[in-house]
Amino acid sequence: MTGSRFVHRIFSVAMWWGLLALIPIQFVTADDVVVRTQLDPEKTVSIGERVVLKVDVLGKDAWAQLAESPSVRVPGAIVFKPPGQSTRLNETISGDNYTGQRYEWWIYPQRSGLMSIPEFSLSIQSKVFGAKDQPGPVSKSTAAVEIEVARPDGVSDQLEVLATSSLKATQSWSSDTKTLIVGDGITRTVEREIEKGPSLLLSPLDFANLDGVENFVKQPATDDKINRGELTGSRRDEVTYVFEKAGKVQLPNLQVEWFDTEAQELKTETLQGRTLTIQPSPEVAGAQPSSDSIEAGGTRNHRSGWLFVAGALALVLGGVYFYYGAVRNRWLHYLEARSCSEKTLFKRFVASAGSGDAARTLRDLVRWSDVVQDREPAPRLDSLFVAYGDAGDRQRLSELECAVDDQDVRSAKASFDGAGLIACVKVIRSRIRLRQRESVQVAQSVLPPLRG
Repeated sequence: MTGSRFVHRIFSVAMWWGLLALIPIQFVTADDVVVRTQLDPEKTVSIGERVVLKVDVLGKDAWAQLAESPSVRVPGAIVFKPPGQSTRLNETISGDNYTGQRYEWWIYPQRSGLMSIPEFSLSIQSKVFGAKDQPGPVSKSTAAVEIEVARPDGVSDQLEVLATSSLKATQSWSSDTKTLIVGDGITRTVEREIEKGPSLLLSPLDFANLDGVENFVKQPATDDKINRGELTGSRRDEVTYVFEKAGKVQLPNLQVEWFDTEAQELKTETLQGRTLTIQPSPEVAGAQPSSDSIEAGGTRNHRSGWLFVAGALALVLGGVYFYYGAVRNRWLHYLEARSCSEKTLFKRFVASAGSGDAARTLRDLVRWSDVVQDREPAPRLDSLFVAYGDAGDRQRLSELECAVDDQDVRSAKASFDGAGLIACVKVIRSRIRLRQRESVQVAQSVLPPLRG
């Protein structure tokens, strides 16, 4: 009996070892992962025409996908990462089964010549089907690719052109009146929409400064929508004109130039300005109340006192009636200007960065950047970091943008170094202020001496 139990135990152990031998132990290495890079189209494109960068990641006997979204930067081009544009792949390569994903980036070249897309690193996570313990991510790099970009016929090399198959530009005004008084304001709203391109292609409008008119430009509102693989970008710009002196004011036309890729011709959309008459604020002349005859002893009679009170009350009510609109508008414009001041926007950015919300942080950082670059015709956040920051500052900006763009592959909320970003932006802000002080000192040094 003892011998049979021993044999049975030996047989059980052997059977279990045999079953374990049938279960493959999977190890995924970089050699088991295939990365392919291609462009669509592969040959020459025109400025503004979409170039699709396709990156395939495939795992041998495993499903490969990106562990995190990489930051793609292309000099002289705008890069847009479309959400949800990944495709499942299943192929047989040299007799082995490979499964993975295809990812896309849409690139819009902004200048002619050879456009080079440098290689960038990928962190690839593979999932082995049926395995209890999954392998860790491996690092691979894409291949560098190039494509020739041609400038459309009839378009000068000095002209920055918006190339699209369709552009819609409309405007509206907050009031139809043609007569205002000093201190009043009117808001102009311009909406633009393009097909087959993101809102990043729509550059800021140039609201010219006019004599006696103060401009208050609001932060633009942008939107990107994808319908059946086609991208539509839109941008809404608002400016409030506040009139500071009386006279005739001609609010200028706005011209939007673009190249029609369907008709292959340069077009201009003109948004008409307006001619307004600004009247001076009504002035209330001082008046002395009439009085009856002075009674003996130098005292006024009772009726004269009541007339004086009624006259004073009439003056106060008249002043309120005439000045209420101007005072109210000035107060509202003051509050609006204060909410858009550099100091307020910087505090808002610091609060957003401290909260850890990447999207809100990037939004408030762009708003602050637009204010400190108000003299630039087309202010860009990356240009500010290039002009006043170093490589470390630009890296923190890239990390913030990656945290915002990383939507379709992350399993948790993207994080970034908010404290480090605040520190580097404070340094950039101090450098900007130093540059401004130096500019003022130089301007003062070239002034002619005062006459004695």
